[in-house]
Formats: sequence, C-alpha cells, structure tokens
Amino acid sequence: MPTLDAVTVSPQMRDFDKLCRSDDLSLIALKEKVSLLDESDIKHITDYGSCFHRACLNSKVTLEIIEYLLDVFPRVASIASVVDLPDKLNMDVYPLHCACYNKDCPSSVIRLLSERYPLALEQLCTVGVGIHDYGYHIPGLPLHYYLARNCNVDIDTVKVMVESYPTSLTISDEESACFPIHALLLNWRSTDVLHEILTYLIEIEPSSVRMLDRYGNTLLHLACRTKNTLDIVQLLYNTWPETIRTSDSDGILPIHNLCCNRMVDNTDSLATLRFMLNVDPTLVRGRDIDGELPIHRAVYNMSFEFCRVLIDEYPESLKVRTTSDGSLPVHVACESSNACRDDQVDTIQYMLEIYPESINTRNRYGLLPIHLAATCGKSKVIELLLKHDPSAATKSTNQPPHEVDSPPPRLPLHLVCSEHHGDYFDAVKVLYDAYPEAIHKLDGDISIPHLVRETYHLIMRGGTVRQV
Repeated sequence: MPTLDAVTVSPQMRDFDKLCRSDDLSLIALKEKVSLLDESDIKHITDYGSCFHRACLNSKVTLEIIEYLLDVFPRVASIASVVDLPDKLNMDVYPLHCACYNKDCPSSVIRLLSERYPLALEQLCTVGVGIHDYGYHIPGLPLHYYLARNCNVDIDTVKVMVESYPTSLTISDEESACFPIHALLLNWRSTDVLHEILTYLIEIEPSSVRMLDRYGNTLLHLACRTKNTLDIVQLLYNTWPETIRTSDSDGILPIHNLCCNRMVDNTDSLATLRFMLNVDPTLVRGRDIDGELPIHRAVYNMSFEFCRVLIDEYPESLKVRTTSDGSLPVHVACESSNACRDDQVDTIQYMLEIYPESINTRNRYGLLPIHLAATCGKSKVIELLLKHDPSAATKSTNQPPHEVDSPPPRLPLHLVCSEHHGDYFDAVKVLYDAYPEAIHKLDGDISIPHLVRETYHLIMRGGTVRQV
C-alpha cells in the first residue's frame, strides 16, 4: 500500500493530511479542509485511508471527529493502510488498531470502529514498536493494544471487543506468545479498573490463567514485575495456587521478580512479600539460573525493610554465593546503583551485623565488598565498611586463578580513581584518609599518584587541601 508521499496528490489533500497529524485537529478545521477536497482526493482517502489512520492516532481525536470522517468516507474503517510513526513504518494496519494504540483516543471511538468493521478485531498488526515489553515489532490484536494502555480503559469497551470476538483471549503471535491477558499485566502503570478487567478475562476464558509467554512467565511473574498490589497477587494465586512456586525458563520465581520491582510503593511490595512468604516460607531459598536467591536481587533494588524480611526468614542466605560470579548478597549490595541511599547503607549494616566475616570474603574475581563500593564510588558505603574493618583500605584485589590477562592487584583507591563513578571525590577523600600511603603504591606499571593528582584541584574545592 503506497504512502501519501509515494503518490501524486493535490495541495489541498496534503493540507488535509497535515491537519490529521497535527495538534490543530478539530471538527471545525476538518470540515473546512474537507470542503476543499475534489473527487480524486476523496477517492484517494476512500481507497487508502491513511489520513483517517492518522486521525485515529492523533491525541486530539474525538468521537465527533471520527463520526464525521466516517460519514464522509464510509469505507475507511475497513482499510488496512500504512502507518508512518516515528518508531517504524508499519504496513497493513487497521484504524481500530491505531485507535487502541493511542492512549488518548476515547473508548467511544473504539466501540464505534468495532461496530463498523468487526473483522479488524481478528487481525494481528504491528503499530509502532508493537506490544510493549515483548521486543520490537511484535504484532497484536486491537484488544492487545487497548489492554496495554495506561489510561482511557474501561470494562464496557473490553466486553464489547471480547464478545465480538471471543477467541481473541487465546490469540497471540506465534513467536511472542503474548496473549491479551499478558498485555494487561505488562502495563507498567496500573489502570483503575485492572482488578475488574482481570477478573472478567479469567471468568470468560479460565484457561488464560495458565497461559505462559515465550519466556515461560506465568501471570504472577508478570504481575510481580509490574503492578504487584496485593489484591492482584491474591487473585492470581487463588486462581492457580501452584503458580507461586512455578519457575520460568531461567529458573526465576515470581518472588525474584518482586525483588527487582522498584516501581511499586514500598508498602505494597512489603504486603505482597509477606503474603507470599506466609504461603510458602521456602520461597526465600529459590535459586534462578545464575544461582541468585531473592535476597541477591532485593539488596540491589529494594528498601531495608523489604530486605530485612527476607534476611530474617533465612539468615543463612547471607552466606550463599551466586553461581555466576560467586557474590554474596553483601557484594551485590555494595555495587548497587542505589548504594548511596540511606536505606541501602542500613541494609549493608544489617548484613554485616549478622555475618561479620562477609566483609573479608572475596567473590570469584577476587573482590572484597570495599572494592565493589570503590568501583562504584559509594562514599557512604565505603565509610561503613571502614567502620567495620579500618584496614579494608589497605587490601588489594586478588588476581582470579586461571584467568588470562587479568588486571594486576589494585587497592580501593586505585579503583575509585580509575572509575570516576558515584560521589567520586568524597570517596577519594575517605579512602585517602584511611590509607594515605596508597598514593605511593603501584597498579601494575601505573603509579597511583598521577590519578590522584587529576582530582587534586577538585579535592581542594571540597575543602580539603593536601599535598599529594
């Protein structure tokens, strides 16, 4: 199907198309532009429909606009056309897909288009980059796109679409295995009617609760990645209790996803965690394909209160290493991008109180917790580690055994000066105060003093003047 730019059209036709794309779209403006179109222009729109598709994608679209355009161009609801969005040029897309993709499009428009051309409800099309979070260009039904919206979603419109095409709940692109109920739960921002819609979909198609995506994720896996409010988790658990102990293709349990979810309020996350552990306390011992326990993920992502629940349930978890790099939970916490937060420091403090020896435990790459904190430039964490072990600043990394071309032994000060991450200058000061002699130590063939000199003037600006 050719695009508008690929065919010869009149100036008034181009003006009409431009209006359908623009923020100036209105019923009055449309009527004015339509009055200027000749018969060939009207035939072009009737045959190709691309202007109508653009109106369906416009944030200013209204029911009145769509009703008017359908009166002027009655066939356009049934036309599969080209959609040229910034993300991609999509082929053979129906107006209904465009309307469902557009979160600003009123549900009344979607109901109207579903009535005018119900066959569009049965078509898998790619709009933009396709269904969210399933990789690029994964096609979906109109129902997929509508359920993926984070606003302007209502149960009545869902019912219209499902009742018009009941089989839609079991339809998915072969490669993605993303069914409409997955699209609903993958919505990063919860809709107000999520629980109501989810309940309805499960009632209409009970088998949908056991549908796995291409990664082996259950609905509970998806809910714990996104909107893990307790009522949603309880609904999914009650529908399929075994799902709470079901691993995906990478050995990941729903609780692992919960421990990575920074998007949900801490109160909701804690409520969900406690519910899951009340159902099965052994979930804290579940390992994924990399040997990670829930606590390994939680210390990188979640609050101190959340982590403490996991630790108290299974204190021995602080001695468990991952299979990928031999890290203890304390190693993971010290290299966390959140490690400058006060509650992250509290988590590390709590772990060291329970398992003090972990401060001198190396991972598979010969790194102590302080080396990871230094690499990330986390001054608050470095201060905490030095409080527990004042000699930590003097300890070098170890060369991993049997590693070819591995870096030479390095002190924490080497690491912080070479990485320039985090609150870098404060970290340099803390480590220099703890072990000033480090500036005379060699890092292989490279002397550390020149690295410190690079930051000397900035250290002075911070209020500390030293001759290094």
